[in-house]
Amino acid sequence: MACLPSFGQYIPNEKDGHTYPVPLKGTDAYYSEVMEIDRTKDQLYSAALHWIFKDFVSPKTVIQIQDPTSGKITAILGTHAKLSSYFGLKGENFIYFLLTLKMKDGKYKYEIENIHFHSSEPSKYMPNPEVSTQDVLSWYWKLGKEKQEYKRNADGTMTVEMTYPDKKPRKIYHTMLTEIDQEINRLIQVIKKGMVENVIAGDMENDNWRR
Repeated sequence: MACLPSFGQYIPNEKDGHTYPVPLKGTDAYYSEVMEIDRTKDQLYSAALHWIFKDFVSPKTVIQIQDPTSGKITAILGTHAKLSSYFGLKGENFIYFLLTLKMKDGKYKYEIENIHFHSSEPSKYMPNPEVSTQDVLSWYWKLGKEKQEYKRNADGTMTVEMTYPDKKPRKIYHTMLTEIDQEINRLIQVIKKGMVENVIAGDMENDNWRR
């Protein structure tokens, strides 16, 4: 069975001359890829729905859109996650994210966004019970001492801009994003494997009915 990456969307993780631990879309983390599987849109849709309900059983799972006509499914999924003790987190920790699956004949596309991390026992590095990757990205930089720069405009007026020449990433949040990225990439492999296995299961079921 063909299940290959196909003309996947390039998602940069560089912004303003810096390489971040996560791929970016605007100011937040975003993951997407197109996968080829030699099956119809309806077969892929059925496999995706079966995978979510059978293999991703969680009380945190919320199906938002089920549209077999357009071949689109969106769901909020949650899974246990473990960040290193470096962050001082204890108790149960979860990652939640919005998954969108779009099916067409011969291919499907996944999109993962709106990623949140929840801890039942927050720490000083994560003061709220739940934070998003967008929150962590907003805390990412240690700005240091500010500096005023004066720029002359075309009309002769002057503009004052504040810059931070000593700006550098905070190691704690760089590490947190790196570990979240590793967890999301692990889940991406679960998605790919689940799609293939449930397509095969659908083929076997159809074969049994033909006999």
